[in-house]
Amino acid sequence: MGRSGADIADQVASLQMLKRDDLAINWRKVHVSEPPKSMRHDLLVRSAAWHLQAKHFGGLSPATRRALKAAMAEIEKSMAPQASPS
Repeated sequence: MGRSGADIADQVASLQMLKRDDLAINWRKVHVSEPPKSMRHDLLVRSAAWHLQAKHFGGLSPATRRALKAAMAEIEKSMAPQASPS
């Protein structure tokens, strides 16, 4: 791993040391909303780590974004209320 990759690895590792309040600040910057009150520390760390790595290495590919969008559309379609027969 190059120095840049090692720097990111160090930054990701240091996220574990942050308090929930600090991770919540990061969440608000990224998601422009409050983190769910029930969200555990480790999930806030994982979110922060993913966004840090995505910013450095690049996020999801366009193909992956399209596949996720299509999957979400299918889920939303299956969860839509069904019209009851009259």
